[in-house]
Amino acid sequence: GNSMDGGAEPLRHGDPLLFEWITGGSARDYLGQTVLVETADKSGVAGTLKILRRDGGAYMLESNSPSVSPIEGRSDMRPVARLVSRLDQQEINPLASRIGEQFKSTDVPPLYGEVYNPGNWRSGHVSLDKHTILFVTLQKRADRTQYAEHFEGPDVFVWSSQLSTKPTGKKGREILESLSTGKSIELWMRRKGNDVAFTYLGRVVPLGHEGSEPMLVTYRLLTPLTGDLQSRLALDL
Repeated sequence: GNSMDGGAEPLRHGDPLLFEWITGGSARDYLGQTVLVETADKSGVAGTLKILRRDGGAYMLESNSPSVSPIEGRSDMRPVARLVSRLDQQEINPLASRIGEQFKSTDVPPLYGEVYNPGNWRSGHVSLDKHTILFVTLQKRADRTQYAEHFEGPDVFVWSSQLSTKPTGKKGREILESLSTGKSIELWMRRKGNDVAFTYLGRVVPLGHEGSEPMLVTYRLLTPLTGDLQSRLALDL
């Protein structure tokens, strides 16, 4: 969510975070800290990330975003972990140092411990056990189906799925549920179809979607495009 996206150190939807489990002490020991608060009821267990405050005799859960009102602590809430730090992509992605590098599609599989198979790796959406690989060509051929793929900024990309993909289908859920399953989405891109190589743009996280067959998914790039990459892809952002 976006409730912590504000202030001097904003936490954005999809940011990788490092936590430390809370195994002792009481809530007062974590006042002023950002904590993961667990709530359990008949519908199950849910968690929310907030700053723990004290207002008179009551605990309050505050957000970084000024547009989100504080929540008064309840007896069914308890802090289960404290935030240590927000992690950079370099700390979670072994391929982060390759961002901006170009590879032929046949040379990409070994980066993920795979062997090239034309039946799988010629697809624009490749499903692996731990990764989803997206190959995107920005400028389509005039005689092919035209997709509404575009950048809305250096770190926001709108992607169109294959024509058969819907939110409730296997590939749709793979994308939309990636943050809860832990499967990374890896973005590879080239400007036009006759470009031999794809450029690695790193990991992306889904922000939302619309439509079905195809789906339009809005992603945030964990590492925004540099000016050089914008020029390579002929983008005017």
